[in-house]
Amino acid sequence: MLIRFELENWQSFRGRTEFSFVASRERQHSERLPRLPKGDLRVLPVAAVYGANASGKSNLFRALGFARALVVDGTQTDARIRVEPFRLGRGTQDEPTRFRFEILADGTVYEFGFAVDAAAVREEWLLEITPSSERPLYRRRGATIEFGPSLRGDAFLEFAHRGTRDNQLFLTNAVSQKVDRFKPVYDWFRNSLVLVSPESAFGRMDLFVEEGSSRSQVMDDMLARLDTGIVHLVGEELDFDSIGLVTQHRHEDGSLARFEIASESAGTQRIIDLLPAFLDLAGGDGSRVYVIDELDRSLHTLLTRRLLEMFLTASGPDTRGQLLFSTHDLLLMDQGLLRRDEMWVTERNGRGESTLIAFSDYKDVRYDKDVRKSYLQGRLGGVPRLMMVERRPPDAVIVPVGETLK
Repeated sequence: MLIRFELENWQSFRGRTEFSFVASRERQHSERLPRLPKGDLRVLPVAAVYGANASGKSNLFRALGFARALVVDGTQTDARIRVEPFRLGRGTQDEPTRFRFEILADGTVYEFGFAVDAAAVREEWLLEITPSSERPLYRRRGATIEFGPSLRGDAFLEFAHRGTRDNQLFLTNAVSQKVDRFKPVYDWFRNSLVLVSPESAFGRMDLFVEEGSSRSQVMDDMLARLDTGIVHLVGEELDFDSIGLVTQHRHEDGSLARFEIASESAGTQRIIDLLPAFLDLAGGDGSRVYVIDELDRSLHTLLTRRLLEMFLTASGPDTRGQLLFSTHDLLLMDQGLLRRDEMWVTERNGRGESTLIAFSDYKDVRYDKDVRKSYLQGRLGGVPRLMMVERRPPDAVIVPVGETLK
């Protein structure tokens, strides 16, 4: 599970910015909140990020993608780190970009963070967090590393550190050298953090089109319930490594008609892309954190809401799946569906700097308030600053400023 995420000097986020799944004290929809195994910390299953175009929503998504790729895929020898610092400030491009994660992995809460620039990893650290203390595992600064008391003196860890390149995370290299002590954190980034862009699918569609399987039947049932007209989703092998999708619709004589996936509407294609993720979340037995940029792209608002309701109905104290998504769909901005601490807004100021704030941080946003109205009025930020254009009659005479009409 993702508990907190912090970034600094990344794209439009110049200052230190924190996103948190930690629940506030409000009681609304409290029955669906997962509880961590240690302590009384309550975390949220879902969060929606609103904001104007170019306010920073997608930059938040890209930050998570960058961090995941750096941990899981690593870097090539002598390659530059493809970091993207804030570009509109004096000196910011020469300063490191910082990321900090607080996660639940394999039953343990960890804090993992790093600071990088294009040339090297400047800092990196990993801690275990208990209800009463923080236990450092290692802290790396430049070319040096200091291990915590439980790992100090481990000759193999020292060897793994000496073999870590300047442009490489120690976590990544240590796991590649079979250091199992850090593997739960690496596996969280690799297996639990799943990013879905507006142009991509969740993946592993082969699990949901296997003929006769229970997952295939569930997929077909959901496609019918969501009014797509599809009777059956079929996987056809293209080569040894990939499967192509085709759909089947009911012909008027009762037979099945075959359609290429490209023949389906953009909305239906988007449903097919997203359904595996929501079926996984609604199953209640997974621990993946899905991050979906532009969830509502090409989808009718009632359909998007139905997908969210399907997931949230299955959420509870013992579930571990989470969903973070960006959207412009105001009909989802409903306290009957989402709590105030589950709705966030990004805003960009006149200097090009993005900020991120939860609705629960606003004192005047009550539990019974119509937050849509306040949002559209600009009282919560995150709306575009539009230049108003006055219409004029076609025969109007334009008089330059400072002159009078003769």
